[in-house]
Amino acid sequence: NNEKYPEALAGFTRVIEQYGDTPQGRDSHYGRGVAFHHLGQPEKALADFQQILDSKVSPMVLNRTKYSMALSYSALGKDNETVQLLNEVITWGGDENLVRSARLKLIAMAEKKDPAEAVKTYEAMLPSMTTPDDQQWIWGRLAGAYFKLGQYDKSLDFSQRVLGMGGASEESTINALFVQGNSYFKLNDYPNAITSYRKVLDQYPRAP
Repeated sequence: NNEKYPEALAGFTRVIEQYGDTPQGRDSHYGRGVAFHHLGQPEKALADFQQILDSKVSPMVLNRTKYSMALSYSALGKDNETVQLLNEVITWGGDENLVRSARLKLIAMAEKKDPAEAVKTYEAMLPSMTTPDDQQWIWGRLAGAYFKLGQYDKSLDFSQRVLGMGGASEESTINALFVQGNSYFKLNDYPNAITSYRKVLDQYPRAP
């Protein structure tokens, strides 16, 4: 519901005019930028966000602002700027929820393009994936993307990484086994393909 944003815009503008370059003013630049973004005015949103980047703010505020800027650049179709800012958010870390949102945004962008673009995005994200859950998740994505590209050996490699680490979720394991089986099938290695499919049927009989 965008009806609240014009009123918020006016309120933030009043605060900015009154307080200028103070913590209250900077907070209002952020709020006004968000309002501009939701009102379909990303250029004006970016101007407000830039005011914050040009000020002395905490790393947490800086990272939050970069994420919001990325969304506004995305609305303008400026993918290079969007990707750069999202990667900066991920690299800095700090706010786990913000990092996850940045990763999901990158993935959504990559998956709208061809698998080769998705692979570049996933490979760039690999160094920041430090927990076992995150590693298994990105490996599964890479296995699927390489399969779509017809690079079956690499698809098998990443599928096996998921399966070999242990502790993967049921969904991740099933997906990895299916991609593994499909890759073997494409390589005309039918016995190994059948083995992968059989593991799904035996270990997860209720799998779709």
